[in-house]
Amino acid sequence: FCIINQSGQVAFRAEIYDMNAQFHLPRLDSYRKGVFVGSPGEAPGKVFMHQDSGAGGGVFTYSYGTIDLADDGEVAFSASLSYRSGVFIGKASELPQTVALGGDTAPLGGTFGSDFAVYMNSQADYFFRSSLTGGSANSGLFLRRRGTSSLQTVTLSGQSAPNTPGSFSAIG
Repeated sequence: FCIINQSGQVAFRAEIYDMNAQFHLPRLDSYRKGVFVGSPGEAPGKVFMHQDSGAGGGVFTYSYGTIDLADDGEVAFSASLSYRSGVFIGKASELPQTVALGGDTAPLGGTFGSDFAVYMNSQADYFFRSSLTGGSANSGLFLRRRGTSSLQTVTLSGQSAPNTPGSFSAIG
């Protein structure tokens, strides 16, 4: 998965193979996945890789799902931190910050599940879709504006759909 911003930077997911490994046949532990940001004529910068430390503790254990890129090079991505799925933001050569993790309390009740998809606009405001458990909804859309730490609920499954006879059942 790759994406380009207005500045011509490209964020991409890649798999790295350790050519200096001390064995003859490729093994699963010799491959590491990660997210990188690059521009023409410059070496790409690492945002994070499998087995890197995350902010507040934990280790990135898996990379999956969506990535998105703001005009200033900030990347929003979904991944797992110590086997908890979540949404993260980061820049090349900076420690990624956690936005939300599966099991965290969602703004209007319940907890975030393990299914996340994240998107960002050019100003680095981002929103994500998450499954939910333990509340009145099974999924929702959440917004976090740049420079704030609070999450806002955009909509939840089960919420009335305006100007229709029904409610939202599947979101995202």
